[in-house]
Amino acid sequence: MEPTWTDGFIKNTIKAFKRYKLKGALIRIKNSIENPTVFFEHLKTLNNKQKVKLVGLKRVEVDSLITIQSINSNKFHDQRVEHAKKMGRLPESSSPIIVVDNIVHDGNHRLDIAKKCGFKEVECLYYESL
Repeated sequence: MEPTWTDGFIKNTIKAFKRYKLKGALIRIKNSIENPTVFFEHLKTLNNKQKVKLVGLKRVEVDSLITIQSINSNKFHDQRVEHAKKMGRLPESSSPIIVVDNIVHDGNHRLDIAKKCGFKEVECLYYESL
């Protein structure tokens, strides 16, 4: 995987702060404290040094993708769902949904939005295990 996804909690929180400013970093810390079992499971997956091969951008059925992160509904997430329903497409993002062997490593919130809005397929950056 790319180094970004194996940095660990502190570096990823700093990156979240840089990308989403204070609100995103605080939400990340709050969710980690409220749900520690999911947090530690997620840390294990972030530190997985799995060997993968890039397949490329690929359209994948939403129902076939497996999420490894539970999604806590909050006002911001609900607003994104409503916006996606109105626009008829997923919210804009600076990075694609990253999938390794049908397991979502980045983009769990966007996948949840796609499920709630009834989208059949999403475009993902797809990797296969070696």
